[in-house]
Amino acid sequence: MAEYQRHLALRPPKGYDLRVHRKEFTRFQKLRELDWREAFQRGVAEDLRLSRKSERLNAEAKRQEAWRQYRDALFERARLAGEVLDTTAKGAGSNPAAVAAAAAAASGEARAPSS
Repeated sequence: MAEYQRHLALRPPKGYDLRVHRKEFTRFQKLRELDWREAFQRGVAEDLRLSRKSERLNAEAKRQEAWRQYRDALFERARLAGEVLDTTAKGAGSNPAAVAAAAAAASGEARAPSS
């Protein structure tokens, strides 16, 4: 309100209608308020977008970390159990019986699997 009173104190040039002067200033005030509101809403939307992106990145990082821990635990259990993860032997994979058969065939000890 003080700004409006200050504006009214600044008289328009001589021969300029005071009503037009007030109308232009109130239009200026409304547009300024609209611009401020729009800028605020744009800022809120940008902040929301950035926070959601941050949440997505954090969730992906947690998922990657959980996967890495699971994979490390799986390989550690296999290592402690003495299982050899040999993917080069045909059909061996992580099957202990297939690994034993592949190892026996490689060492020349051909023994029949007990089934």
